Amino acid sequence: MYQNYREIPSPLQAVWDVLDNHLATTPSAIRMVFRCVAFLAVTTTLIGPFALFALVQHDKPKRFVAKIWFATCRKITSLNITVRGNPVDVPGTLYIANHVSYLDIIVLGHLLNARFVAKSDVAKWPLFGLLARLSNTLFVTGDRRKSVQDSQQIQAAISAGDQLIMFPEGTSSNGRAVLPFKSALFAGVDPGRVPTNVRIQSISIAYTNY
Repeated sequence: MYQNYREIPSPLQAVWDVLDNHLATTPSAIRMVFRCVAFLAVTTTLIGPFALFALVQHDKPKRFVAKIWFATCRKITSLNITVRGNPVDVPGTLYIANHVSYLDIIVLGHLLNARFVAKSDVAKWPLFGLLARLSNTLFVTGDRRKSVQDSQQIQAAISAGDQLIMFPEGTSSNGRAVLPFKSALFAGVDPGRVPTNVRIQSISIAYTNY
């Protein structure tokens, strides 16, 4: 799938993943269109209730709607998820995962009730930015000159008991190797700075075809 992998400005990467995997076949083109239409249909249907619960800060019904969205998107994309190991489900947990595809959001969002950490420019994306803001995504700059500001945001969230999902590579890759981490982001969970017990759980994501 990723033989000719190249980085493309998001959110076009998701489209490229589909085209790269099913290029120039009529059935796959039909499947791609169906998935796009189905995704837009379920998103426009659920975004109203989700936004309402987010506005009034009712976390349980908000999470219920989110789980419906993630589960439906999982069906649309034909993802079969196999989990090995158990997630740490306690306040103040930081989940560290490799970033292979934008399907990672569906997989992890389906399994974990946690906030994603994303680059600040994601907030400006059409539709996806709105979904990220409604999901209480923690936005960081990723700029070394503002690393202190980024780490302080992470520190405050962890200290408040939030669970965070972070992709420390800072971008998606072909999944064949792990890219260098943006180490400045880990300053926010420095035991000497955070007045709580921080739990860090590593996650490895791999996509296979059978």
